[in-house]
Amino acid sequence: MVDRETKEGAGSAVRHAVRRTAVDANQNSIVEALRKAGAHVYILGFPYDLLIRYRQAWHLIEVKQNNGTFTAAQQKDMAELEAMEHGQCPVVVARTVEDALWAIGVCKHD
Repeated sequence: MVDRETKEGAGSAVRHAVRRTAVDANQNSIVEALRKAGAHVYILGFPYDLLIRYRQAWHLIEVKQNNGTFTAAQQKDMAELEAMEHGQCPVVVARTVEDALWAIGVCKHD
């Protein structure tokens, strides 16, 4: 959902698009674990949930609950952004703390 807000500035109207997203229940525990591991975590919400800087590398994480699915709008947004990124900053879907730590290279999956 996109809300539009008009702000006046220097005599002209400027439109800002704001996308409001729901926060997955597991996001706080994932953010906390990433920060404990020494990562700098930026909560974006859109187009992906988290931007992480760890050991001189950037990572994008989309947080989903175990049963969470992507909406049609999320799928479209992600496909467009992935086409532009050319592998420079891979996107990982994290459903658990272990997924997120694996995504940035802190631990290995079993």
